[in-house]
Formats: sequence, C-alpha cells, structure tokens
Amino acid sequence: MGWGYAVINDREVGYSVAATCDHPECSVEIDRGLSFYCGNIPGDDTGCGKFFCEAHLEMGPDTREGDDFPRQVCAACRKEWEGLLGAEAYCDASFPRLEEVETVDV
Repeated sequence: MGWGYAVINDREVGYSVAATCDHPECSVEIDRGLSFYCGNIPGDDTGCGKFFCEAHLEMGPDTREGDDFPRQVCAACRKEWEGLLGAEAYCDASFPRLEEVETVDV
C-alpha cells in the first residue's frame, strides 16, 4: 500500500489528502502524509495520531535501539515520552528547514 490515500480510524490520511496543521492555533496547509504525522505509522500507538506542520513537530526519541519509539512527535507527545524514557533519550536537533538544505549541481 502506498500512502497516497487511506481511511484509518475514520480519518482520511495520505499524501493526497489536503489538510491544515492539527495544532489548535495553527492554520498552515499540509497534507496527511507520513511527513506530518505524530508517531510512526497511522493506526499505531506511538503518537497521538494527529498531523502537524514542521513548526509543531519535534524529533522523537533516539531510535537506534529499534523502531518501538516514534521518529517525530508533537510537543505533548514528546513530554509524555520523556516521562517514560527520560529527556536524555532525545536529540535536540531540529528538522532542517528547506532553505537550510544545501543543493549540489551534478
């Protein structure tokens, strides 16, 4: 299955689903693809299941030990995971902004 379109937990998800950030004070336009998902995969229990713009997503815990923890989370879920794992499990690096990504001509 691709992530273009699906219905999970009565909610349309996928890269082809236009949406706005689920943060209550944000109206940034996003899609409901994995890039904007709090957790690993829609339908699992690693995050809250909502979709956020890059300003409202944070790095998940260090996952070098396996894939049991979310790669990206919202601020509320990060606090919950920190309570379970401890703050030292987190990387403080942020996602690179598009303007920060260096392009190379080939």
